[in-house]
Amino acid sequence: MPRIGIFSLPKTTLINESTELVLGRIRKVVSVTTVLEKHGSREAYRTAVSDLEREVERLDRGETDLSIHDGRVLKGRRRKWSLIREDDLCLAVASLEFLAEDRFERSENENSETFSVTASPKSFDLEPDGNWNALPVLELTATVALTNPSFTDGTRILTLNLDLDPGDKLAIDSEARTATKNGTENVLNATSGEFPELAPASASIEYSDETVGGPTGSLEIKWRDRWV
Repeated sequence: MPRIGIFSLPKTTLINESTELVLGRIRKVVSVTTVLEKHGSREAYRTAVSDLEREVERLDRGETDLSIHDGRVLKGRRRKWSLIREDDLCLAVASLEFLAEDRFERSENENSETFSVTASPKSFDLEPDGNWNALPVLELTATVALTNPSFTDGTRILTLNLDLDPGDKLAIDSEARTATKNGTENVLNATSGEFPELAPASASIEYSDETVGGPTGSLEIKWRDRWV
């Protein structure tokens, strides 16, 4: 059932999807038209209208999202909004034109897998859903000192020219295109290559490094499935 934030829209809601080129980027545009009616009381009607308006405002502030397919969400802002009220009839017609941040729907829930890093190279298999490559966050925690860690999805390879001390955490975010050490230190200038991606249905991330004596640590891979 479609929803705006925590407000579930009626089953009769009309939804139209399209894409536009906005500021050099392909973005999804969703038009939503719905009728609020058949309430048990006038108070229930007023509450429904108020709840819907509140969630649209939260959408604008980036505090919530739009869902037009179960389990998937879109981030963005309203572009147009109208609410025509017939309070005497306890009826309202709402129209929303929503401009998403990009053209992708993402899974509502984040996926996460954690693996032990005990050899170099070592491959870790995943099974993303969706119909488009997911953009993972790779969080490597060193148990021993690690030298020049590297990650590949079989096509794209990202190498970091740096050392990690025991307890250090390296975070690679393929969507944000960032690389940080211990949450605050920007180490993007130590990277070379391309950020890894996860192909739908069957994907793997291979880890390697130049650690003398072999690595020991853990790798957490987090991602949201993507649909286009």
